[in-house]
Amino acid sequence: MKTTLLMRHFFIIVTMIVLTSCSLISPNRSQKNLYVLNSVPSIHLKKTHTAKTIMVSPVEANTLYNTTAMAYTLRPYQIAYFAKNRWADTPANMIQTLIIQALQNAHSFRSVVTPSFRGQADYVLNTQLIELQQDFLQNPSVLRLKLQVQFTNAASGNIIRSKIISVTVPTLQNSPCGGAIAANIAVRQALVQIVNFIQ
Repeated sequence: MKTTLLMRHFFIIVTMIVLTSCSLISPNRSQKNLYVLNSVPSIHLKKTHTAKTIMVSPVEANTLYNTTAMAYTLRPYQIAYFAKNRWADTPANMIQTLIIQALQNAHSFRSVVTPSFRGQADYVLNTQLIELQQDFLQNPSVLRLKLQVQFTNAASGNIIRSKIISVTVPTLQNSPCGGAIAANIAVRQALVQIVNFIQ
């Protein structure tokens, strides 16, 4: 209980620092602002550890989001990208790394591996990034994240479970920086759902 409370306070403080830096720092206008997805939840599972190995496939992305450009919308059915603000890497690559870290932290599998693994995995987790955009049709704006996940038997190729995870997080600031903070919160929430989904 104390650990959870400390983590919440820590997250609030970090968020306040990032928001302050968003508004106070004035970078060179010729430079692009780069943002990362690096927020991994602390997950405590009730189920016991299994001796199985899970392979986390590279996250595939809808063509609109298979880029380092940060997407947003101002009008229905329209998508645009911020000119001077970008992701440091494609969201798909960053999300795959975070899925691996979340599964390792959960300790529910003996090993969490990638396709470069030469041994035999028991399960495969396939993920597709369907949507990641800041929606300015509302005020405050909201960050929308949608992922499709498939938990598959590695030997047979049969899908054990499939799910679409949708997360919407209000931003604390109508700016790319506010969107990046909300995106990290959304990814954290999605990771918790993914870990629980494959148990």
